[in-house]
Amino acid sequence: MASLGNDVALPPAGTKPNFLNPEDHMVQNVALHTVCLVLITGFVAMRVYTRIHIIKTALGADDYCCLVSYCLSVAFSGLALKSYTLGIGRHMWDVPAPWLPFAFKFYTIAAQVFMLLSGFVKLAILFSYRHFLSPAAKTRHLVNYGIALICCFHTGLYFASLFACRPITAIWDANTKGHCFPLSIIPYASAVSSCVMDLYVLLLPLPVVWSLNLSFTWKLRILAVFNLGLMACVASIIRLVMSPRIQKSADLTWILSKIAVWGLLEVDLGILCACLMLLPAFLGQVIPERAQSLFCRFCSVVPGPSSRRSLDLSLTFTNRGHKSWAHCKHDATRVDQVQCSSNRIIRHQSFSINSIRTPQDGTSSSSINGKTSMGDYYTKTAAQAKTFDIP
Repeated sequence: MASLGNDVALPPAGTKPNFLNPEDHMVQNVALHTVCLVLITGFVAMRVYTRIHIIKTALGADDYCCLVSYCLSVAFSGLALKSYTLGIGRHMWDVPAPWLPFAFKFYTIAAQVFMLLSGFVKLAILFSYRHFLSPAAKTRHLVNYGIALICCFHTGLYFASLFACRPITAIWDANTKGHCFPLSIIPYASAVSSCVMDLYVLLLPLPVVWSLNLSFTWKLRILAVFNLGLMACVASIIRLVMSPRIQKSADLTWILSKIAVWGLLEVDLGILCACLMLLPAFLGQVIPERAQSLFCRFCSVVPGPSSRRSLDLSLTFTNRGHKSWAHCKHDATRVDQVQCSSNRIIRHQSFSINSIRTPQDGTSSSSINGKTSMGDYYTKTAAQAKTFDIP
């Protein structure tokens, strides 16, 4: 093959090729892909269900990016598993020579799908940030810059890999004559850009969370939501470290299988991270008693911008239809929205919540003091904004 080098590798001294019962990664790879597909299927379904049936808003750009990421992840897993059946994951000297072009063909297509998949996962998270993070111009600009950079990087990498060889079959078939530029550039570029953008996506919300007037413990609890993002960054860094081995190792089919594992973990952990932002709303509807103990302090305090959908997202921690909560107290400042009564929303630019309490008789009240500004639906003056019912 013009760039991957699909000539049959010679085994090490004292080792004979084993075509019948070779050592491979098949069992581990099938198990990992199966677990990942089950997890992302459940979490993506939870996200869509929560958006449509619990929060009751139209799907947004973050939801569509998440759905596209899911479809691409299914395609990536299918192509990768097919390549494993053709020799990827075996030692190269244990792969029959006629299999190699087909194995590299499916792996190459899977790698091209991966470049799109990685981009859409990051876009899903960044579009979610536009609703959850502070509406400050600086923060929104940083989110928009990240979206633009991801679109440019991943579009460029995709077309670079697509037209790396003319004809494209020269990428995986050594018998095809063609012209290729060194494809070693693409794995490096993909891994480096993924590491940089993963860190950017991970670090972007930290200043916003840290600026909240909450206790240090609560800041750490909020930041714990991003732990999966940190794990995805680690997987991306490991993939970057392993990329040079593609050119240095003669056992290419074995190395490619290991790199694909870290790529799978990187993108699927990103999908889970994007879906976790709506998990509290889902738990509050499906298992309210347990969600009460987990998210009681979050039930009415969620920062977000002033858009229609962000106001709906600010309700994700409310307990809809269940008024049996008892004595949930809050001490927080600088939150942007709060749900005040049935079908009424008031947006506060700056205020403090002294307490939110729900008596056992099914009624609830909140004491709110501070400034108000024009909201998207309902406004009150500071004098009128002292007590509201919270469903």
